[in-house]
Amino acid sequence: MVTLIKGLIKYRLVVLLFMLFILIYGFYSLKKVPIDALPDLTDTQVIIYSEWPGQVPQVIENQLTYPLLSTMLGLPKVKTVRGYSVPNYSLVYVIFEDGTDLYWARSRVLEKLSSVRSQLPSQASVGLGPDATGVGWVYQYALYSEKRSLDELWRLQNFYIRYALLSVPNVSEVASVGGFEKEYRLLIRPEHLAHHGISLEDVARAIRGSNVERGGKYVEINGREFLIRAVGYVREKEEIEQAIVKEVNGIPIRVRDLGRVVETPALRMGTADLNGLGNTVGGIVIMRFGADAYSTIKDVKKKLEEIEKGLPEDVKIVQVYDRSELIERAIKHLWKVLLEESFIVLLVVGLFLLSLGLSLSVVIFLVLSLLGTFILMSHWGVNSNIMSLGGIAIAIGTMVDAGIVLVEAFSRKREEGKELTEAIAEATSEVGRPIFFALLVVALSFVPMLVLKGQAGRLFEPLVLTKTYAMVVASIISVVFFPVLLYYLGRGKVLREEKNPMVSLLIRLYAPIFYLSLRLRHAILLLALLSIPATYVLYKSLGREYMPDLREGSLLYMPVTAPGISLQEVQKLLTLQDRIIKGFPEVESVFGKAGRANTPTDPAPLSMIETTIILKPESQWREGMTHEKLLSELDRALQVPGVVNSWTMPIKGRIDMISTGIRTPLGIKVFGKDIEELSELVLEIESALSGMEGIISLYGERLTGATYMEVIPKRERLSLYGLSFEELTSTVDMLLANTPLSLFLSDRERYSITLGVPLDYRERLESLLLPVGDRLVPLGSVAEIIRKESPMEIKSENGMLVAYLYITPKPGADIEKIKQEGDRKIRERVSLPQGYYYQWSGQFEYWQRAMEDLKIIIPLVILGIVVLVYLSLNRVFETFLVLFTLPSSLLGGFLFMYLFDYKLSVASIAGFLALLGIAAEMGIVMVVYIMMSLERYKGGNFEEALYEGAVKRIRPKSMTMFTVVVGLLPAIYLQGTGSEVISRIALPMLGGVISSFLTALLVIPALYYVWLSRNRVYL
Repeated sequence: MVTLIKGLIKYRLVVLLFMLFILIYGFYSLKKVPIDALPDLTDTQVIIYSEWPGQVPQVIENQLTYPLLSTMLGLPKVKTVRGYSVPNYSLVYVIFEDGTDLYWARSRVLEKLSSVRSQLPSQASVGLGPDATGVGWVYQYALYSEKRSLDELWRLQNFYIRYALLSVPNVSEVASVGGFEKEYRLLIRPEHLAHHGISLEDVARAIRGSNVERGGKYVEINGREFLIRAVGYVREKEEIEQAIVKEVNGIPIRVRDLGRVVETPALRMGTADLNGLGNTVGGIVIMRFGADAYSTIKDVKKKLEEIEKGLPEDVKIVQVYDRSELIERAIKHLWKVLLEESFIVLLVVGLFLLSLGLSLSVVIFLVLSLLGTFILMSHWGVNSNIMSLGGIAIAIGTMVDAGIVLVEAFSRKREEGKELTEAIAEATSEVGRPIFFALLVVALSFVPMLVLKGQAGRLFEPLVLTKTYAMVVASIISVVFFPVLLYYLGRGKVLREEKNPMVSLLIRLYAPIFYLSLRLRHAILLLALLSIPATYVLYKSLGREYMPDLREGSLLYMPVTAPGISLQEVQKLLTLQDRIIKGFPEVESVFGKAGRANTPTDPAPLSMIETTIILKPESQWREGMTHEKLLSELDRALQVPGVVNSWTMPIKGRIDMISTGIRTPLGIKVFGKDIEELSELVLEIESALSGMEGIISLYGERLTGATYMEVIPKRERLSLYGLSFEELTSTVDMLLANTPLSLFLSDRERYSITLGVPLDYRERLESLLLPVGDRLVPLGSVAEIIRKESPMEIKSENGMLVAYLYITPKPGADIEKIKQEGDRKIRERVSLPQGYYYQWSGQFEYWQRAMEDLKIIIPLVILGIVVLVYLSLNRVFETFLVLFTLPSSLLGGFLFMYLFDYKLSVASIAGFLALLGIAAEMGIVMVVYIMMSLERYKGGNFEEALYEGAVKRIRPKSMTMFTVVVGLLPAIYLQGTGSEVISRIALPMLGGVISSFLTALLVIPALYYVWLSRNRVYL
């Protein structure tokens, strides 16, 4: 080691150039690292989106969803397949195992889709959804105009704004919601068809044939080429009416002889509202999977500024959701934490050393360590987000430990009169090895967290990686760069340790406590042993939660209504709710959506409302208003009969929906084979759980609340009219389903041309005349028309039908207790038939998965610490001494959590795992100094040796403890976006570091004294 250090000092110019390289390249990497609020927590999923206009959920389920779902279950690496069957379309979500490449998954789904395509209805269009998820909804806007109609706004959105935004890099899709899409519909009079002996297929063929264009290559005339085009697209709706359907006795029968063409709104899948002002048109920008959210949003806003110049003056694009604001707040808060931590740590170092040069060396060391960490982040594709920067934040105090111990050892050597180079070499060789291993203990104690799977693994992976990067970089820089820094910055006069006021005060405080611990050594050891059961008692007393809620600065209000609600009624309800919400002074803007946007990433039925509420900064809220109080007031104000409220946040809610299918933090899935039975069971479970403590709202899906008019053919009557079953069903389909026949082209715009009957024909289905050949057959003569309730939406998962019970816990409620109490009530009050079962889902599901993984992780962490501590000390007893301090560190962590009323979560468990490494490091520092002192006092009074190693060397140990503690304080007390998660990690570390420091000061000397007395090594 001495030779290595002297070599580094000899070639210090090379080391300085390498420092400069890290400085420049580090700042470049800092700007290059992508930025987001949170890591991408979604599973790898592929969406199969199918459209079949005019069809009801039962038909969609039987002929589209179930064949697709059952086929996709056989794909490799598939974890779950969920299906949604609703009127007119089907969605199948194929969710793959962790780590599966998205584009590999899409290619496998496409292969399987090609093999099953022949088994699906030819009328249905089936394809893959975008390479994005619901979490990719990074930006939303609404169009506002006091003059324009909804169909004009829809046209601007779909044929101008949408196309422009799709050209932005990493934008996968731009979905539209609300407004009116225009279509041209031929309203047929069935009696006219029968009069002329014309079939519906003849009409459809005529419309298609009258709206085509063809090319005929070219002709050459006088040396010029003239391209040939047969112009045939219709330009006006009157041209559709002029199309010839048939010629009878030389007289052409045109479309206008059979009905009339009208402009009418197309089928609407959803509606939208802005600030309670009524129906509006909105757009949703969906980012490509894995893209840089922040840069994508910046590009989108830049593009909007460009295209806004081309909009009519009265049309404004109003931003209603912008994730970049959350990203900026989160990153700003974390950088504030990092800067405050760095400043406080350096202040502590300065107070203990009282040397500008040595303090500056620690500053440079810390800066180089941070920049080196960002270099690794850039090369390994780790984004800057709450979790990755949080990993650096909780590591800062520990990162400087190596520099602190080396500086302190160097100062002591200089106090002894050693020459500069000799002092650096001896100090580094003396403490370098154990400190290097101590930092490795801190780094590697956290690495087993990478074993976490699922959402917890994706959430904590960046935190584990950045903390590990930081510790590894700090370890290397402490050995390679720090000796050169000391060579240049350690030349000044060194203040003797006992003359430092801070150090002398600590020695005066610690010395009597040290002697007292030796005299009361057996009582001290007993108390240390009692810390184990005390820790267990505190552990059992804490509540449980998967993760604390990250305050996004916005809310997602998701009420549900009766399944059969009409579009007009849900629009009234949506406008009323948004007007109430906008009346709260804490609310900046409200954008409500009922039904689904025009994207496969949105499976919402019409009965489900999603309202995005953007909140003002908390500094502008009413005095005394808190997040929980605001949520409670909003919930009370929105109590509407027939509506069940549910509250979450945009990112969190969409992650929950994608991961488990449950849109609330907690829920129950009931599986079975019959829709009617499932509906009854869900309502029974809802009744059983109603009134439970800790729950805001409870809603079991009403699966059969939608109203249907079913046409049931009378098969024996069909033969009397000479009709086949297929003729009847196809005629009903063509007359009532409004199936698109062709496209009406108007410049760059496209509108459907459809077929149907006038409204008064649809209202009296029994009297509807079916044109079959030259006859008219009343529908009521060959079919029975009945009204009944049936599902508006059919859900399935892994081949079984499923129904959901949505549970919204109160903020801070204990999910584990809710689940246990819920299980008890269900067992007592609900009898499940054979073939039916239920399972809890949502956050509880994440918690269970995380706990299973932690059963592997925690033993790995402990084993790794044992091995590394032994390698650093090479002695069994000293290794035992270090490990003996670990239970007391856990006691301090649990005590702080109990005092602050924090629940045990995956975040706090991560803090405890990090704590074990830090506690082991502090124990190693204490033991190393005592070992060195015992070597110097070999054959002398071991009590004096213990005093020298413990009390006289209080400075490096205190500096180590204070830097870690003050480094954690900003992560706990600074409030801002992301503080909810980071504080849960930092608080147990803070309590544990304090208790482990006290243990190291009291227990380690006492144990040493007992061991040395028994072995009489130094007597």
